[in-house]
Amino acid sequence: MLFQTTETFESERSPHDVPNRSLSDRTQMDLSMLPSSPTIMVIDDSPEILVDVQEVLESEGYRVVTAGDGHAGLRKVLDQRPDLVLVDMMMPRLSGFGVIERIREQGISIPIIMMSANENDSQRNLAIVLGADEYLIKPFQIMEMVAVVRRLCPPSCLEITDTVPEAEILRGIQETIPSVYRPQSIFDRKKQIP
Repeated sequence: MLFQTTETFESERSPHDVPNRSLSDRTQMDLSMLPSSPTIMVIDDSPEILVDVQEVLESEGYRVVTAGDGHAGLRKVLDQRPDLVLVDMMMPRLSGFGVIERIREQGISIPIIMMSANENDSQRNLAIVLGADEYLIKPFQIMEMVAVVRRLCPPSCLEITDTVPEAEILRGIQETIPSVYRPQSIFDRKKQIP
């Protein structure tokens, strides 16, 4: 199990059903397909983990690319140059250590997070020495992973252009804030500066 949750699922669910792991009840915009969304490469030999991590990160506004083994993941990293890599430690053919080492040998300085069920300090230290920026121990809390990803690769924000005239903004402020609490307008202060 990758994530620690307090959810209980009905026993009738198919093993192929993926539970809805909404991180909050708020309405979220789907930013995953915007060109400015950061791309995260997830490399793991477990299809369930790939699906779970992809769903969570896409709900946070990231574009996610996945690979089922170290060799495929490394090829995609070199071809697509993602903004962050999440890589499992134990994989057949090419381990997470090998992936990290080869990425760094190529001079690629993107953030890398290693995921592992191994709590051994020597393994964690080796990952850091090879170039991992973080080490998450499975199973981990969804929000722990999201917090680490956000810290290393903040989701892009939509740029909102200001097309509303100053007078309309001031009128809206004056209508919603009682006059007793109304501070001097920033627009008024700007106009007072010679």
